[in-house]
Amino acid sequence: MKYILRFLLIPIIATVFKSVAVSINKNLVIRSATPTGDTTWDNWNGQVHVTPSAIFKPSSLDDLKDIVKLAKQKGKTIRCAAQGHSVSKLSYTQNYLVIVTELTQVTVQKDPKYDWTVTAEAGTPLSKLDDVLRKHDPPLTLDSETVYDSFRVSGVIAVGAHGAKTSSGIMSDQLVSMQIVTASGDVVTFSEEIYKQEFNAAKVNLGLFGIIYSVTFRVQPMYNLRMTDTLYPAKEWIKPQNIKNILEVSDGIEIFYWPFNGFNQGDPSHPDSSKDLIWLINFLLSNPLLTPNITASIWDTRVAIAGNTSTVLQAPDAFHYVPSVESLKVSLWEIGFKIDSDFSNVATEISFIIQTVNFRIIKSTEALLSTAFNHDPKALYFRLDLISAYGNPDWEEFIQLLGQRYFTNKYNAKPHWGKEWDTKPEIISYLSKALKEPIKQFEKVRAKYDPNKMFFDNKSLQDIFRGALGPQS
Repeated sequence: MKYILRFLLIPIIATVFKSVAVSINKNLVIRSATPTGDTTWDNWNGQVHVTPSAIFKPSSLDDLKDIVKLAKQKGKTIRCAAQGHSVSKLSYTQNYLVIVTELTQVTVQKDPKYDWTVTAEAGTPLSKLDDVLRKHDPPLTLDSETVYDSFRVSGVIAVGAHGAKTSSGIMSDQLVSMQIVTASGDVVTFSEEIYKQEFNAAKVNLGLFGIIYSVTFRVQPMYNLRMTDTLYPAKEWIKPQNIKNILEVSDGIEIFYWPFNGFNQGDPSHPDSSKDLIWLINFLLSNPLLTPNITASIWDTRVAIAGNTSTVLQAPDAFHYVPSVESLKVSLWEIGFKIDSDFSNVATEISFIIQTVNFRIIKSTEALLSTAFNHDPKALYFRLDLISAYGNPDWEEFIQLLGQRYFTNKYNAKPHWGKEWDTKPEIISYLSKALKEPIKQFEKVRAKYDPNKMFFDNKSLQDIFRGALGPQS
């Protein structure tokens, strides 16, 4: 009898589900564009709270097309979300919110130009992408990735996220092509071969071109990176030549500073910042023929301090050396500015910062809206990354102080799109001026694929573009 009941329940439940779906969406004939029924969405740390008119979680390309068609029928706008790690309000909307985390298919293919490429649907986490590439025969890897492997591929592309490997720039620069469902409901492929200018706009698109369906990266044979951790006396080591020397013999570096780390709680005297240490992580391609000579050069640039470590890891494990931060509630703020040839501005700003800090150096990119945009392929950008416990009452005052220093003609710094930047009105007007020329080029492409601004439902971006293009934009 139990088995009969279970069998009978299946069509009954299915019938009820379909009935509810149709009743929620009166006059709806596009079956795959059915909202989830959820009414709210929050990002990972609760800083962004969205109450859209409908939330969708598509699981196929047809779903994406139908959602766009439905939005067009209903006169709705669309914003997208992936892992939800961004703390800026890029996903904020009162209309349709499309969450792409159900799109996770990955395919590796042989390529006549790049040897191997990998195509991942928009919601694929980097951890899955790494796993597929690692298990491939031969084992493969991307050239650089973000530190956290929980991020989804469309999210890191849309905001121009980056890792710490200097020569690789932002992750978008490893793209071969990408497919986006635009406002017409069509799937448009962007690539350098088809149209380089449009590709450079699409590579960091902030969700303004449409819904990213898939991205294709060039990949390479798996390789190892030697990660070396070193502690230096902060005041003694932070000098332009030291930073330049270590960068020249590394594939990438990260510098961490924790305030008052030299303070001895058993010492009744006041904290002495001269005792503070900085933590330097540098990456070096592990090559049996070259490593001894190169590592000797690295050693010559540093002071040997007890506690240093050096470990060889496969590339993905080196990229994602920090476990996911999503279990912690923290505030995030990051800016970047071009490095002077003598590295003097880098040393100056490392010395200036007095909060929990992470520094990275990446190369420039031709992606128009990247905060490291520069036509000079040799230009380097200093990435200053600040982290604080979420809810710190002094956080806003602190980043406002830094904004006054860096958002000036002297540095022409730009914030990370996925971190805090849209909380102050003066930042909006500053970015309108700082990004004026790239925005003009970007807008020509954006308007072609979304002339009625279906995907432009974001006030901060609207204000930035209006300031750059004029009130009629």
